[in-house]
Amino acid sequence: MKNDKQLLTVFGFSLLEVLVVLVIMSIFLCMSFPELKYFFDATEDTILQSQLLRTLQQAKQAAWDRMQPIALCHSQDHHTCSGHWIDGQLLFVNEDEDGVIKEPNQILAVVQSPVQHGILHFRAFPYYRDYLLFLPTEWTSHDNGTFWYCHAKKEAPVWAMMLSRAGKIRIQYPDQEGKIKDARGIPLTCE
Repeated sequence: MKNDKQLLTVFGFSLLEVLVVLVIMSIFLCMSFPELKYFFDATEDTILQSQLLRTLQQAKQAAWDRMQPIALCHSQDHHTCSGHWIDGQLLFVNEDEDGVIKEPNQILAVVQSPVQHGILHFRAFPYYRDYLLFLPTEWTSHDNGTFWYCHAKKEAPVWAMMLSRAGKIRIQYPDQEGKIKDARGIPLTCE
């Protein structure tokens, strides 16, 4: 009988006490899971935003330093402009100003995305283009453009990055209604 009592007591705690502590810990863990997910999502959002901002600034600086047009496009395979913006980006010398990589030695930088979920949209005005082109003057070849990031299966963007023709970058977050409006006052959508 004494051996049975010793088996039920582990390190000074009974089996019942250990089970009660495990149940309480699992309840707290379940209650905190949504907050942890929000924290990790917010961290990824910030990392993606910082990386994109740094890439845009690098493109502007490269155009100025090299005195050549520098393009930025989305790239899934890290060799050609393909895929989606969330897959990653390529920074390359683009003398023809057409957003096309003709030789591998044009590529200056490959940027891999730290986020594997969600959608990163881009829209350039007044013409639709799949790339950004920075001229040696640090200006872009379009009037303005907007990047905006959406979580998967969400209707409203998390943040937006607006780029003026002069290369100025402005970051916007949702307003009190949960919307981010573009330069024309139209809400950006995640569809």
